[in-house]
Amino acid sequence: MLCEMCKKNPATVHYTKVVNGLKEEKHLCEECAAKMKQSGEFNDFFSSFDTKHKFGLLPDFSMADFIGGFFNPTGSESNHESYVRQVKGDSACPVCGMTADEFRREGRVGCKECYNYFGDYMPSLLRRIHGSTVHNGKVPKKGHEQLKVRRQIDELREKLKIAINEEDFEQAAVLRDQIRALEAEETKAEAKNDNDGKKEE
Repeated sequence: MLCEMCKKNPATVHYTKVVNGLKEEKHLCEECAAKMKQSGEFNDFFSSFDTKHKFGLLPDFSMADFIGGFFNPTGSESNHESYVRQVKGDSACPVCGMTADEFRREGRVGCKECYNYFGDYMPSLLRRIHGSTVHNGKVPKKGHEQLKVRRQIDELREKLKIAINEEDFEQAAVLRDQIRALEAEETKAEAKNDNDGKKEE
């Protein structure tokens, strides 16, 4: 699909806006999207989510405020935000021009390079929104228990590393024993699955 503006480059930025059931889409290349962002044409992208005039609830609340709240839930700057502000300052993403302040305020990236440029910032946002930085998707019913045990082992290994780094060797020994027990359980489950598979053949 080609960019709707320049009709030359492939469209890599896709905006979809649905208002009262009417869907509006824009398919742009990164360069044209950056130009539109800088000209202010996409500043109202979240304005349709503004709840000011809907039902009189939350008088001064918009979707941008909501997303921005994940970056700054208490209204005061966190240590991480302060760090990003010191490191990034007023500098901007080299591709789309988004600044750290805009990213913090809007809660969305301007282009794919923003993921690299604001990479330090992403884990804290994901942790606030989802409670974790690791995606645990759906798993097949067969093998679910094995996967569950594998995740427990991985989690315990991370805790073990932390305990060793903090020189808490008693805790490390407990964690090591838990890992060994789970690994033995995992080996038994694998052997059982292998035997069940042979019976089905």
